[in-house]
Amino acid sequence: MDDPLQMNDWSFRKLAICVVSALLLFILLLFLEFHGLVFPAIRPLLGLFILLVLPGMLLLRSLRAHALGSVKTLFYAVAISAALAMLLGFVLNLLLGPAEMLTQTAMIAGTIMMVLGLMATAWLRDRDYGRPDRLATGRFLDPKVLVLIFLPLLAVISAYVLNATGNNILQFVLIGVIAALTGLLFISKRSPPYVFPFAIASMALAMVLHSSLVSEHLVEWADVSFEMWSAQRVLTNGFWTPSIPELTNSVLSITMLAPMLSSLTGLNMEWVFKLAYPLLFPMLPLGVFLLFRHKVGERTAFGAAFLILASSIFFTEMLGLNRQMVAELFFLAMLVIVNGQDFSPRAQAGLLVLLGVAMATSHYGLVLVLGAIALVALVLYLIIRPKTGRGRYSMKAAGGLVAVMAAIAFVWYFFVLDSAIGQIIQELVQRVLEGQSASGQNNYLMMPFTHIGAWSVADLALAIGYYLFFMLIIIGLVCVIVRRRDQRFGYGYLSLAIVAVAALVAAALSPNVYTLISEGRLFHVSLLLLAPLPVLGLMVLFHRPWNGFGQPRAARVAVAALLVGFLFVNSGVAGAIGGSVQAFELYPDEVDRAHFNAYEHTASKFMASAVGHERMVTANADMAYLMQMQLGFYFPFKGTSTLIRDDYVWTHYFMSETEMLGQVVVEDPSVYRTNKHIIDLSADDRAFYYGMSKVYASPGAAVLFNDDVMPRPPLAP
Repeated sequence: MDDPLQMNDWSFRKLAICVVSALLLFILLLFLEFHGLVFPAIRPLLGLFILLVLPGMLLLRSLRAHALGSVKTLFYAVAISAALAMLLGFVLNLLLGPAEMLTQTAMIAGTIMMVLGLMATAWLRDRDYGRPDRLATGRFLDPKVLVLIFLPLLAVISAYVLNATGNNILQFVLIGVIAALTGLLFISKRSPPYVFPFAIASMALAMVLHSSLVSEHLVEWADVSFEMWSAQRVLTNGFWTPSIPELTNSVLSITMLAPMLSSLTGLNMEWVFKLAYPLLFPMLPLGVFLLFRHKVGERTAFGAAFLILASSIFFTEMLGLNRQMVAELFFLAMLVIVNGQDFSPRAQAGLLVLLGVAMATSHYGLVLVLGAIALVALVLYLIIRPKTGRGRYSMKAAGGLVAVMAAIAFVWYFFVLDSAIGQIIQELVQRVLEGQSASGQNNYLMMPFTHIGAWSVADLALAIGYYLFFMLIIIGLVCVIVRRRDQRFGYGYLSLAIVAVAALVAAALSPNVYTLISEGRLFHVSLLLLAPLPVLGLMVLFHRPWNGFGQPRAARVAVAALLVGFLFVNSGVAGAIGGSVQAFELYPDEVDRAHFNAYEHTASKFMASAVGHERMVTANADMAYLMQMQLGFYFPFKGTSTLIRDDYVWTHYFMSETEMLGQVVVEDPSVYRTNKHIIDLSADDRAFYYGMSKVYASPGAAVLFNDDVMPRPPLAP
């Protein structure tokens, strides 16, 4: 059997049969669904395959890129397909948006036409190639592989059991199994090379699913409610309006990719963010593995990738930062392309432009952060590079790429979109430069010196762990500097690594940087570049760097302990053992994170259908996120020790079980979205709210309506 992950290497006849069969089956499923016969599992999987795999495979075939290997081919195919899907949505919006015809039917038809067009291009350019690799089916009989195959299934089951019964024992079992497998794979010298990328993909998917599937409805991870509304509005209106001054509305990774995913898979928008986007997450650690495996070896690259997938930011906060995840995928794909020799110069340039445009239009913050790092790294590279012709060429090529990216981002955010978006970004940068720090950020690097006595023992322990981890990064960086003439790394990576480390230190010394990006997200972005350094830094303690990057058993055991400890701390297992409940995915009823029960979700659906988007809806500081998802309104109750009551006429008040019991979750008006607490409703407040007309009621939620005398303020567009 030919390897299905290297379809671009198949004979063209077999490839065409596969593509046409997939499209015909998809059309048949649509026909049957139209007549009431639904296959809920088949269409989402087939839709993901058609949208996020086939276009990339066909473009690779058109570029005559062959013999890349299963892992790299799949990684390239997914990254390229996501970029093409975004740009296709943008083109369809230009053509059909003015007539409000950007419907799911139009997106499906556009995708099918794109796939057929790419197949025709592949036939014109490379129809004679046909030397596919055979699928090594014997590898699936390896006991380690068999266990890894079932990890994502265990994650689904454990999340389901937690939702249904409240029992989290399987969540702990899942983390334990991943920890045991990680230690076994890293320590054993008999671990075959092919098992490492498979382990990364399986573990990453399991870690993401064990968080994303907790709660029957969407959880407010970071900005997911704002991302969901920006995407849902496109499908509701039948067009995308770039001029709406919302940051999540300014990126194609949300406004185009999410509607395309919903159209092709048949999933509603809630499940697009709960399931479809998370299926892309394993591409990030796989990209890190591909980037470094030829520099440090399969085992060490596995350790580097594991640090990404075991980071709490990866499997929690990034679930609400899908635009950043997509941009990081494009960024890693560009790095892998630049560091390899998989394409001709013209094909490489074309792919870099495609992925660069996709990245620039995917996330404004990542472009700013990585753009600054790349710019400073270019200057440093110019200083330390060897004075050779190749060095000059590499510097010019990298400089040209950074310049093109900066130009694309500038044109996109300041001209293609309404100037209000550019002004918002400009204000964020200005706040950073003026030293206005974001509140609510734990600066772990400086905390032991500035907050002694103000932090708990757990926080200080976390700070110490941060210090030790940072020291390992520094040791690994010194190791790379000592071996700077080693062709496996080179001066380009050395420049990026030095600047990324300096960025972490600068952010710690000047917390105003966190206005632009939070501490955890900055660390996560930097770790994409620095991931192998802590592994190398720990190995150096057992093996001198000038004798090579050796892996004696003691070093392997030490690194395995580091990886397992990193997983236990970030997953919340270590905190749970120490009596500190920190992880929502383990204790959803005890950790304060906005999530919604069936009563509240049903009431929100009623609001979306019966009330519509014309009237203001105020809710508590948790339920306001639910209103943002359904209606695009984020108007939380505000207050500190007492409720700051608004008495606006023609206003709906969304009441959860908390308010029905005489309390209210309020947001501090001086701190946007980062400081909420529960206060008691006064007798006067109860009389005010409970005296209103009740337009919806259930045991766990109610909707009140104020039709009194005070004028209603104008709504933001």
